[in-house]
Amino acid sequence: MPCGAKAKQLKFLVSGSNQFSRINVSHAAAAEALKNAKELLARGYVDVKICTPRGQILVPDDFEQLEKIAKRPDPGTCEADDDRKVPEDGR
Repeated sequence: MPCGAKAKQLKFLVSGSNQFSRINVSHAAAAEALKNAKELLARGYVDVKICTPRGQILVPDDFEQLEKIAKRPDPGTCEADDDRKVPEDGR
């Protein structure tokens, strides 16, 4: 797909449950999903899982795999966009 083309954004899905309810939240970025999952664990939620856009289910013991993904540059950005320079004369 060419750079700049719009595509449907796949999401990371975070789920967990506590004594009273179940929660499901979607996130566009791995870092957001990981942060949310860790917050749920800290609040006492159990059965916390993250489903990746490729369908891989990660349990808390596997969250380190997602940390590696979260540290990678966003594949949706184009290097050309990042390297573009404005001429000094402002044009």
